[in-house]
Amino acid sequence: MQERSGRLSRRRRDCNKMNVQNNKNPNEIDPSESSSSSSPEESSSAGGTNSGNSEEFSGSLTHYNVEENEGACGSMNTNEEMVAALNSAQFQANSDGSSVYCGVCATILGDKAQITVKIVDECPSCSYGSLDLSPAAFDATTSADGEAYNIKWYFTQC
Repeated sequence: MQERSGRLSRRRRDCNKMNVQNNKNPNEIDPSESSSSSSPEESSSAGGTNSGNSEEFSGSLTHYNVEENEGACGSMNTNEEMVAALNSAQFQANSDGSSVYCGVCATILGDKAQITVKIVDECPSCSYGSLDLSPAAFDATTSADGEAYNIKWYFTQC
């Protein structure tokens, strides 16, 4: 597990610059209500709101090369897919490195657009509430260059 953790840490950008505003317990989320086998899709509206009863999180967004390694959830993905790595505090890896959040979707309320991504990896260097996105997801969500701050998101149906 140490080799995997080290490999994950090397390929992540540092997300810890952000003071996360939401300090709620990640155990309050029920990922079984959000998981589905369909693909996440981009929404055409910028901004947006959480119309469901899902808890909303706030954190920073970064991006990484998704194609570099197999994700913590055990799948290979491409930089063109709408996928994300969830911060370690919320990912809560099992002994095999996977998580109940693998395959769960999250809707991100970006400054450019509202998109839905699928959780496929863990981001050990991201602070609670933060997500590390594929380049395509990052570009679709925000107009920021390298890191976007105070982005809101919530778990949703895929």
